[in-house]
Amino acid sequence: MLAEFLLPAPRVLVSGRQGNPMPKDAPETHIQRIIGTADLPASETSSAIAVESATHNLVFRAGGSTRKVIDNASDQTVAGAKTFTGTTTLSGTTNFSGPTAFTGAQTGRRRVVVVGVAAVTITAADSGTVYIATKATQSPDQIFTLPAAVTPGLEYTFVCGHGTGEITVAVATGDNIIGKTQPSETGGALATTATTGILINTVATNVIGDSCTLVSDGITSWYMIAEIGVWAAA
Repeated sequence: MLAEFLLPAPRVLVSGRQGNPMPKDAPETHIQRIIGTADLPASETSSAIAVESATHNLVFRAGGSTRKVIDNASDQTVAGAKTFTGTTTLSGTTNFSGPTAFTGAQTGRRRVVVVGVAAVTITAADSGTVYIATKATQSPDQIFTLPAAVTPGLEYTFVCGHGTGEITVAVATGDNIIGKTQPSETGGALATTATTGILINTVATNVIGDSCTLVSDGITSWYMIAEIGVWAAA
């Protein structure tokens, strides 16, 4: 493996053919060829740079600690406190663990799926998705089955996209749905309901644009946090 680095540092650790430390009196701007790979010894406490033999990650020693260069071309776990300034674009699946603070404006688009099949099995990875149900017939219902509510903060929205279809939202065994269902379009009294897994937007009362948003509590329940139109427990 051959890599070239523009190194302003006074010293570099290399191994392999013709690998020698850079002279201390080397100029500030110097091109050093690294041939082969090397691990960075713990005994190396001064400024040094190396390529790990197992992972081929580029690492460097600074202030007595080893640090890793972020690789934009492959998967990588970045640990420790990080501050990003300016425009930052993250593509692909990105997971944040621990407290995460965002300041300034954030932009993004929700995932929207227009679906006409009779049965849709939803996964935790689909969290945040808006499902527009376009199945044109009532029988059978268009059934959306939620994942287990044991993962907190999962959120899904269901939208009626066809007036002659019927949406049914089902849950995993042992889970339930808790919310307030609107009994009619006339604004009648709201009734708190806890179902054992069935929430329906029926063909008898639905209107295109009816919608319902559910969020998991991390235990066994899905809570209705937004609702338009008539949704009933069954």
